[in-house]
Amino acid sequence: MTREDALAVFRLGPDAVADLLLAMDAQIRGLRTLEVRVAELEGLRAKTLRNGSKSPSSDGLAKPAPKSLRKKSGRKPGGAAGALGRHA
Repeated sequence: MTREDALAVFRLGPDAVADLLLAMDAQIRGLRTLEVRVAELEGLRAKTLRNGSKSPSSDGLAKPAPKSLRKKSGRKPGGAAGALGRHA
């Protein structure tokens, strides 16, 4: 709403201003309700099996990928360089 729109409503009289304020109040209450709901949903989305209080079976298919606990040795795979295989 522009300033001119607000002044036009003001010129229409007190009833028009009151109606506009009531409509704005209803919209603000609706926005607050939606903000609370979004916060709830974001909180649920952030919880996983690892940090939530739910049992593993209720977490569904949204489980983290398993990670190997093995450390890399730094060596290349295979036998020693230049060595013949067993079936030579």
